[in-house]
Amino acid sequence: MLALRPPTAGLIPGRHKPPPVTGGRAFHQGELELRMTEHTAEFLAQYRKEYGPGYRPVAPDHNFCAYSVYGTGRGASSYQCTRKNGSGPHGAWCKQHDPDARKAKSDARAEKWREEYDAKDRLRKATEALQLALSTIANGCDDPQGLAADVMAELNAAREAVK
Repeated sequence: MLALRPPTAGLIPGRHKPPPVTGGRAFHQGELELRMTEHTAEFLAQYRKEYGPGYRPVAPDHNFCAYSVYGTGRGASSYQCTRKNGSGPHGAWCKQHDPDARKAKSDARAEKWREEYDAKDRLRKATEALQLALSTIANGCDDPQGLAADVMAELNAAREAVK
């Protein structure tokens, strides 16, 4: 089994420097605390009172997004989004969880689905009209060619709308 070495193992003191810390929440937190030392009441109102499971709540970190993210897996609970804030109302949200951007994306998706549903519904209604026309022609009709031509035109238009 491999033994894990600490990052400073094998370095000669004075000759080698350990690698600088350039990432992670602790590093960025100090940077963001300098940028955002005072928060308005509107900003603070965007955050939940606490994040995490009910048996181990965590106070919100106002340097990060106010959105409550849910983990995956069995028994997963919510936690605060770990992306830096600066977007949305009062700058309390990240770009992904900005409420206005989420609503715009949801509305666009709903409009696309509505258009697809309407096209399929139009095709279904044209198919029903074709069945009715065929039964009318089979039972005897004064102008079967005109009826068939009208229904076929409607059916072709519905097929084009689905494509």
